[in-house]
Amino acid sequence: QNLPESLAMPAGEGDLFCAGFAWTPDGKLFVAGGTSQYNDPFTGQPYMGGRLAYLYDPSDFSSTPLGTWNQQLDLEKTRWYPTVALMPDDTLLVLGGTSNTNFPDRNDYEAFLLDPFKPVNGQWQKNGPGQQTFAGPNPGPLGQYPRCHVMPDGRLFLTGMSGWSATLDHAAAPGMWQNTPRSQFDFR
Repeated sequence: QNLPESLAMPAGEGDLFCAGFAWTPDGKLFVAGGTSQYNDPFTGQPYMGGRLAYLYDPSDFSSTPLGTWNQQLDLEKTRWYPTVALMPDDTLLVLGGTSNTNFPDRNDYEAFLLDPFKPVNGQWQKNGPGQQTFAGPNPGPLGQYPRCHVMPDGRLFLTGMSGWSATLDHAAAPGMWQNTPRSQFDFR
């Protein structure tokens, strides 16, 4: 069977450029953020982050091109260059990024809860009434494509690009980061 040479979101509905992504346990690709506006050097218009979230199902061979994009509920914040981390409980954390090339990096994250009984729809975990963002570490910011790794005990370990690092146990204490020893190096 011929596989597509490239993978693109539905026309006019988002852009994978600078998005974050992670594979789900059932083999779908979760994509968050990306680019909603491109830089225009003549007008000074900056790159702008996106709020879109999608699940791509590559197993749908009936569509052309192969696979099906299923739009999810939007992120609360625009995110350009976020990281997505799949946690042991199947929660997808969307961390950091920036709004656009003129604004500082984000120091917060959002948590997407997959629904195995509704493969098209998941939901964003709430952090109080009308809010779905959780705090980032102090010091911050998380930055662009923050280097996050899931540890065997289920915590998230943040390391680089600055010399500091931290851990997060989102399942037990959402938004509560613990600083860990600094690296002997600074920005890497």
